[in-house]
Amino acid sequence: MIAWALFNACRQHGHHMKMVVGDHRTNDPDVTALADEPLRSRWARWWLRIAMTSGAERARNFGQPLRWLRRRLGHEDMDFPASRRLLEESPQAVDLVHAHNLHGLGGGFFDLRALPVLGRQAPLMLTLHDSWLFTGHCAHSFDCDRWRTGCGKCPDIGIPEAIRRDASAANWRRKQKIFQRCSLFVVTPSRWLMDRVEKSLMAPAIKEGRVIPNGVDLEVFQPGDPASARKELGLEPEDTIVLCLGNALKSNIWKDFAGGFQAVRAAARRLGKRIVLFAVGESGPQIRETDIDLISIGPLTHASEVAAAMQAA
Repeated sequence: MIAWALFNACRQHGHHMKMVVGDHRTNDPDVTALADEPLRSRWARWWLRIAMTSGAERARNFGQPLRWLRRRLGHEDMDFPASRRLLEESPQAVDLVHAHNLHGLGGGFFDLRALPVLGRQAPLMLTLHDSWLFTGHCAHSFDCDRWRTGCGKCPDIGIPEAIRRDASAANWRRKQKIFQRCSLFVVTPSRWLMDRVEKSLMAPAIKEGRVIPNGVDLEVFQPGDPASARKELGLEPEDTIVLCLGNALKSNIWKDFAGGFQAVRAAARRLGKRIVLFAVGESGPQIRETDIDLISIGPLTHASEVAAAMQAA
């Protein structure tokens, strides 16, 4: 959503923009998906068709056995050939390439080895939203600081992006070699993340780095009437409401929803009053306990709906 908002704002200011994505979810004519499959071998495409028509996803592994083996051994997947051809279809010279979140949970969609190639064609800017670009596999390392020295002997290979075996040192060295050939403008939304970037394998590649907080649309996110917002969301006017927001909220490793639930329950008991925990980001049945009501609704599509949830709480 951050990249999408920036993309639209630049278009509104008269800039000619193209957005290239891994997963195409819009009919916008200026948005296209990276098309890797036409660039693969005939053998790989044949097995891909079998996998798609039969529903047997594992069949595609027969088409690219070395790629399958590397993933099994814990090596991060960068086999996405369309990444190198990102600018070939542009009808005019490109002034800037701005990349967000070059990895995807579980599957991935971008080949980091394309970065030096793209950087030679146009100024290249990376906006980091987590630490994955400079670690051996994880998006956040918690208290582990092995990312500074080369990873290896990973304390938790299950942290997303999870790997099957500990190839974190090899993954780290691979990224280091890529960034040694890059010259980048780097943006982070927080000083904390920029401090990490400047101490990481990315440091020699940084031409300039800036902290730019994520934008907030103040026409949407502003104080509103709680009573109206509660009515819109089906919440009672007199309820004491705690709002919890997050993608795949209950199963998200970064959110600790279970811990939040226990904290709200403890607060309700201390205050001697029932609290409604309004959980936005994952659907589920309403849970009613002595001290707490849990109301879950699925992901919200529009920013105005998120703003209403905040106003209600």
